[in-house]
Amino acid sequence: MPRFVLTRFIFTLITLFIILSVIFIFGRYSMIMKWSRGFTSIDAARLTYRSYKNFLYMVFVTRNWGGIENYPGTLWEVVHSKIHITILINFYAYIYYTFWGFFFGITTALYKGKLYDKIVSFFTLVFGSIPIYISIIVLIYLLGYKYHLLDPIYTSVGEGFFTQLKGFIIPVISLSLMPIAKLTIFIRGEVIENLNADYLLLAKAKGLNKLQRLKRHILRHGMIVILPILTDTFVKVLGLSFFVEIVYQIPGIANLLYDVVLSSMGDANVVRFQVIVVVAIGLVYSSFAIFIGFLNDVTQMLFDPRIRIGTKKTG
Repeated sequence: MPRFVLTRFIFTLITLFIILSVIFIFGRYSMIMKWSRGFTSIDAARLTYRSYKNFLYMVFVTRNWGGIENYPGTLWEVVHSKIHITILINFYAYIYYTFWGFFFGITTALYKGKLYDKIVSFFTLVFGSIPIYISIIVLIYLLGYKYHLLDPIYTSVGEGFFTQLKGFIIPVISLSLMPIAKLTIFIRGEVIENLNADYLLLAKAKGLNKLQRLKRHILRHGMIVILPILTDTFVKVLGLSFFVEIVYQIPGIANLLYDVVLSSMGDANVVRFQVIVVVAIGLVYSSFAIFIGFLNDVTQMLFDPRIRIGTKKTG
């Protein structure tokens, strides 16, 4: 494994720990100042410091993060019971928009200037301009309430595989429309640029047709640039899936965070979140992004021989 990949991975973990620590300290201090009467800022800072020391001891020594109010079991037991839905939604969306982004990007490049290219370009322009938080509401209204093709809210908890898959259709499509459009535009431009590159003249002179040149040279060369875009797209979609889960009432991590941030007091909701739960959920979302980024870094070695050669020299 290249040294820079491992270094970046370790640096990312350290940065993540710092960010989560800042969230804990700021959240704990804010809650103390908001709900404790007669406390000065110095008193709140001292209590926050003690809480942070207990937090570090809990994370690195006991590894017991406690429980969640109004939820049975420990914090990680509750997270584990909900995390699989969030993982599945983002996994299905990642497969869906990656496949169709590559398909439309490659085919429109091969048929550049044709009617098919113009039609796909029009739709990519339209869907690339619609935010995900708008598309999920439109899909719920059209498919759920107007035409009654799908459930307007997620109702597939504890059901069979295909019933659960049906419940993922609206959130996965809403998460995928904008990424498909943006990936199509990017991959189309990358393929067209490489189709006209000088290094393909030799391959063309050897008798390779356009499809063979695409498989053996263009995609291999283009993946070096495309993989970082996939990582960036996944991180953005992962963040936006938080809103989709809440709107579609999916019992995943996002709704758990919503429950622990807003507490009901009579007829109103107030912000009184459990800081340790917020930190734990932030750790879960960050771990998703770090894993996909690390996986794409490793995969990039398969497409870029310069990385493998540099690794051997430094080794």
